[in-house]
This record gives sequence, C-alpha cells and structure tokens, in this order.
Amino acid sequence: MIDVNGKWPLETASKPARELDAYDLFWCEEPLHFDDLVSHAKLAKRMNTPMALGEQLYSHFHFEAFLDTGAMKFVQVDAVRVAGITEWLTVADRALGYGVPVVPHVGDMMQIHQHTALAHPACGLLEFIPWTRECFEEPATVRDGEFLIPSAPGAGTTFTHAAITRFAKRLS
Repeated sequence: MIDVNGKWPLETASKPARELDAYDLFWCEEPLHFDDLVSHAKLAKRMNTPMALGEQLYSHFHFEAFLDTGAMKFVQVDAVRVAGITEWLTVADRALGYGVPVVPHVGDMMQIHQHTALAHPACGLLEFIPWTRECFEEPATVRDGEFLIPSAPGAGTTFTHAAITRFAKRLS
C-alpha cells in the first residue's frame, strides 16, 4: 500500500500509473486531491492499482458520487468526519451494495472504528495506528494481525490521565 495524501495532480499521477501496477500494490491511497471526482475517474481508467479514498469525504452523497464512477475500490470512511456513526453506517451500506470493501480511516479514533469495523459486513480490514494506544484506558489492541474484540462496555474512548495532562499542556 502507498499513501499519496492527495498530493498529485492528474498529470503527475498518470505518469507512474502503469509503473505502479507492476508492483502489485494492494492500493494507492488518495493519489489526487480528495474531492476531485472527475480526475479520480480518469485515473482509474489509466491505472489498475486500486484506489482507496474517502478519509476526507464528509457525506454519503460524496461517497455515492465516487462509488458511481467506479474509481473508489476501497472506501475509507471516517465516523468523526461524516457526522457520526449513522452516516458511517449509511456509507458502509452503500459500499456493500456496490461490492466495495470498507477499510475505515482510523485517524485519531481507532477506538470508534474498531467497533464499526467489527459490526459491518463490508469491513475486513482496519488501519492500525499504534501511537494512539497510549492515550486510552482501554486501547485498541492487535494480536497476531487481528484486533481483539473489546470486552469493556462503551466505545473505549476514555483518555488516560497522562494523555489529558500531556495534551492539556499544549492547549494552555
């Protein structure tokens, strides 16, 4: 997998498109600016490497438009950015209808997305960002490549005292 973070214009992305195919990458994440629907559709015709998109899309309408183009091969919806769990589920349901897998964008809320990923049939993968673990009392945990199912009630978003102290200093 590679992540371009939306840095390439279409012309730049088109140059290595076929070369990327030779590396048999699982995906190319956000090769173009996040909301450039037309260019993503064009790039999908030039590149066989699947594109993962969506961490910066903010409604199911945006996801629907990208899914309609066929450019989005992995949906990276983020519950924190799409108005919460209900909108996340709407996007995941639509992706499932298109036969497109959902790999939630974790960002700083791996705690929330471990629950959504476990609960939805479109999800088989989830990003793991280890440096966020130290912030939570019940951190998301991966063992042997699999997230452990949380045993405590709630979303697991209780911050540790150390994290509160550390980040409160940054705000003052």
